[in-house]
Formats: sequence, structure tokens, C-alpha cells
Amino acid sequence: MCQVADIRDVVGPPLLYMQVTQLRCGGFVLGFRLCHSIADGYGGIQFVNAIAQLARGAEIILPVWKRELLTERVPPRINPVFESFLETPSGDDVMLSTPREGMVGKYFYFDPRDIAALRNHAPAASTFELLTAVMWRCRTKALGYDLHHRARLLVSVNGRGRLKRGQPLIPHGY
Repeated sequence: MCQVADIRDVVGPPLLYMQVTQLRCGGFVLGFRLCHSIADGYGGIQFVNAIAQLARGAEIILPVWKRELLTERVPPRINPVFESFLETPSGDDVMLSTPREGMVGKYFYFDPRDIAALRNHAPAASTFELLTAVMWRCRTKALGYDLHHRARLLVSVNGRGRLKRGQPLIPHGY
């Protein structure tokens, strides 16, 4: 049993904690905890893949540490459309005031027929946009938001592979 630290504690725990368990059948189970200040999920997977490549004797992709690639603009520019979203949420936000034990997590599967039915309502939307809109509407309705209430939606985007002046913004191994 691994008891590293409280997950809310950012300063105290190790930057990387890894546990390897060898099974009787000869297989291995790898568990690790990585400080998010060091790497994101994709970087964590790159790390695990590098360990596997090293164990097989294959050539590994060397890590790249170029933090300056992702620095903010100087001076910072914020699109005026998004300025209002940077405001601190008000104290009446249902999401912030609902106790965790009052929340329910559910998984949904949308088959091609479901997607086709949704596409009838928004033919130009991508599948991602369709599913995000449907789930967001269901979520805000389930939480009881008023029609006038502002609710935020944040989406993580992988910036790897994007180009900047013909060059990848993020190099392989970052």
C-alpha cells in the first residue's frame, strides 16, 4: 500500500513516486505518482513509455526541457470576449456549493445513431462540439442553474504537434 501524502499537498510530497510490482506470472504492474508541475498526463505517459523502451533495450526519446516555449506573452493579451470569464466565480455557484456526496458520476455511450440524431440539431458542429453541448446542457440542468446564470466550461487541449512558423511549437520529447 502506497501512502505518499495528501493529494492536496503540493509542497511536501516527492516529485516522482514509482512502485513496480512483479507478478508471479512474470508480468509487472507499474504505478506512479508524478507532480503535475513536472509533467502533464501526456508527459507522464511519455515517461512510462521511455521506461518500457529502456527495459527492452530500445533507443529512448530524450526528454526536452524548454520551459520558455510556453511562457506568457509580453505584454499579456486577453481577448476581450473572454475577459468576463476570468472573474472570480460568485458565491452562489451551484457547483461550488454542492457537497461531493450529493454528486453522482455517470458514464454515457453515444453510438453512431445517437450522434446522427444530435447532428440533425447542429449539422455543422463537430462530434466533440455536439457531445460537449449535450453533456453541458444536461449537467447545468441537473445542477439547477438558472437560465441567466453564467457557468464555465474548461477543456484541456493538447498543444503538441501544433505548428508555429512551420516548426512544431512543442518538440518531440517535451
